[in-house]
Amino acid sequence: MGKRVLSYVSIIFLLLGSITGLMLAFTSIPSAAAAPTPANQIVWRMDFYLPAQDPETIMLKQACDDILEFTEGRLKIDVYPSFSLKLNPGTQLSNIRDGLCEAACMTVQALEGQEASFAVTEAAGVWPGKEDQAKAVDALIPFKKKVYSEVWKSHYVATKMMTVQTNGIFSAKNPIKTINDLKGFKMRVPSRRQQEPFKAIGAAPQTMPSGEVYMALKTGVLDGASSGSRILIYQKWAEVVKYGLEGWVAEANAQDVVVNQKAWDAIPSDVKEIVTMVFQALGQKQRAMAVMPGTSNHWRRQCEGLGVQYFDLSPQDRTKFEEVFSKQWYSDLEKANPRTKEAWDIVKQFTILKK
Repeated sequence: MGKRVLSYVSIIFLLLGSITGLMLAFTSIPSAAAAPTPANQIVWRMDFYLPAQDPETIMLKQACDDILEFTEGRLKIDVYPSFSLKLNPGTQLSNIRDGLCEAACMTVQALEGQEASFAVTEAAGVWPGKEDQAKAVDALIPFKKKVYSEVWKSHYVATKMMTVQTNGIFSAKNPIKTINDLKGFKMRVPSRRQQEPFKAIGAAPQTMPSGEVYMALKTGVLDGASSGSRILIYQKWAEVVKYGLEGWVAEANAQDVVVNQKAWDAIPSDVKEIVTMVFQALGQKQRAMAVMPGTSNHWRRQCEGLGVQYFDLSPQDRTKFEEVFSKQWYSDLEKANPRTKEAWDIVKQFTILKK
């Protein structure tokens, strides 16, 4: 069993060394032949926020299939995409603490209402590059392990990053070549953290569920949206988007794999080792995919093939973005709770200003 798991990890790290291997993530990988279900099989329900067809979900499900195989059927993890467990997305940490699900893969952006300290890696406009951001995500892991255990009575397993390097602004009508073209631009943004900076630039941002954006773009309720190119493919926005302005470092979109403490304590030690190794290997794989420009370029090429015309953010405009977004972050930080400031002290060494 040990050799088999180590072989799996070796394969993962070989994949990290080649673009061809990395792009396997965007195709379905056949599952191993089903073995007889053992009488002592344990089943975990894993809450997840992205839809079933998203590459992130596909890779997560593959990892769970591998765990089922490597444990010889003793642990089965069922992934519930798009919050299909019907639990409150605003209380994900207490959901896992209270055993409403045995496991979850949670984006730290969505945890700010309960644990703002985890989201310091999502600060926009403060990272010299994606590698620096990834180092910050890695550096925060010991802190998060402690907080998950002591505050949320849960077991931290691994962190993975969204496989996107750059973000952009996309328009359904007129070309966007500079930030001056955003004056009065009605755009969807994913969070308040983007809303205030885009207002400062002169745009008219608003939050909106991602499932409503397609029709809003099509009918003119929105002029455009802030996003990554991958969303244009998997949410089909590329059918109505015509132009894109791209070039600033995307949020880390760190996603933590966490298990209810009682559920974790109930599995044998060798199963714990397998779960840890498989999810940590997935985290390393997605970290490499997030840092390498090849994955973002992959989505951009797909969008270009569907007719989206791209413009690149100028160095001057990128500097302006960083100034506006970092100003918002530092304003928020002044009002942050002590634990969030403690987390920031850990990651600030990787930022532009280092303060």
